[in-house]
Amino acid sequence: MLAVTRHRAVAPNDDDVRRGLEQAVAALRRCEGFRSARLGRAVDDGALWVLVTEWADIRAYRRALSSMEVRLAAVPMLAQAEVEPTAFELLLAADSADPDGDRRADSVRGPAADTPT
Repeated sequence: MLAVTRHRAVAPNDDDVRRGLEQAVAALRRCEGFRSARLGRAVDDGALWVLVTEWADIRAYRRALSSMEVRLAAVPMLAQAEVEPTAFELLLAADSADPDGDRRADSVRGPAADTPT
């Protein structure tokens, strides 16, 4: 499962977003089910940042967000993310170190996943 959040800094050279997201990663990486994190900044918009984390499954991600350490260190930063979907199924994983080892998965989304509640 991938969690993707985009964050907008006040100004292109404002490193507060970077520091806040690095603190969030430090808290998230100690949670069960955490697999990896990537933090990047847009090449053509220095004020736009992205955080991509990979989790064993959606339950692990949700449990991580409810832990006290993450609530204190990460949730305030994650709450400032752009308002858009953030949780994604991982359906294909490819790695340059293993060109023949693509990992594919079937969707686990239920039939009512796109139905408003």
